[in-house]
Amino acid sequence: MIVSLDSDNPRSLRGVALAAQAASWLRIKLADGRTGYGMPSSSDPNHYWLTSDNSCTCPSAKYDRLGACKHIFAVRLFEVLSGVPVSQPAKRESSERLWARFEEE
Repeated sequence: MIVSLDSDNPRSLRGVALAAQAASWLRIKLADGRTGYGMPSSSDPNHYWLTSDNSCTCPSAKYDRLGACKHIFAVRLFEVLSGVPVSQPAKRESSERLWARFEEE
């Protein structure tokens, strides 16, 4: 996974700050077998957003279609920096299917 930092995108900058707090995230096993996280809300420390590498329950992710929210970005960055793919899908594709998808891109 590639994570691009964009100094013109405040979400990616806030995501870096959130990734630095990864030790405080709640680790959650999602219904599909992947790992998700409960991240504390910036405005209400008693509220948590359920986040994975491709979805989040925060208002930005729900209503903005401009890309990943800061929470999703933080999970992606954490995965890259830690070297541990924490959000792997439960079902894995065969190497032939992965190669075919790669060739299509």
